[in-house]
Amino acid sequence: MKSFFLILIFVVSYGCLAQVKSGRIEYKILMPESAFELKSVNISMRDYMKNELMKLKQAYSSTQFMLEFNHSNSMFKVLQTMSIDGRNTSNDVAMSADANGIFYTDVPSKSIIRQVHFENTEYFVKEEYPAFDWEILDETKQIGQYTCYKAIAIKKMENGKSIPVEAWVATSLPFNYGPANYSGAGGLILELKTPVFIFKVSEIRLFDDEREIDLIDADQELISLSEWNALFRRDRN
Repeated sequence: MKSFFLILIFVVSYGCLAQVKSGRIEYKILMPESAFELKSVNISMRDYMKNELMKLKQAYSSTQFMLEFNHSNSMFKVLQTMSIDGRNTSNDVAMSADANGIFYTDVPSKSIIRQVHFENTEYFVKEEYPAFDWEILDETKQIGQYTCYKAIAIKKMENGKSIPVEAWVATSLPFNYGPANYSGAGGLILELKTPVFIFKVSEIRLFDDEREIDLIDADQELISLSEWNALFRRDRN
């Protein structure tokens, strides 16, 4: 009898999720303790860097990000909020996580387009979807009402280095999206961790109608990810 009720609950839950056609997620962003490990920073600069990181960590606490999605498209951006001292630090927080701008994911065309403002110019950077080669593990944990599977990947940085990425994916929610360009992991990413930042879901809203996602105009001039990285490196040198 107990097994029958468990099966019934699963069938009802699956049926409810199958009716979901679109949704909206809000993420909070946190700074892991590993971000304060400044072994590669010159000793004379460590106190200054720690102070700057503490300011950024405080700004993290008042910043939220939003992901809107349906089965074909998604849009991710930072929500403009004021920090404790009244300054708008949302864009600074987003830049620290390489999540500034607006990320549009289009599943049918297998593309991610990032709209980002840089040096008084609006750029539209195109990369392939999915942007990461995920490995799904057997390890699970509960996030709210969702059983999430651990997924891992490697992110290649502009400086040639790589960092590990850890995601917790709700495979029962069949939408292949997550924060920024972290998508294609086999379900909705409810938590994402790198050595520099952590995204955690703070609110989930699901809808039984397919709500449209505003995408960029088709006639916008696009640049490749490699062109964007070259442009960014040139500015920093």
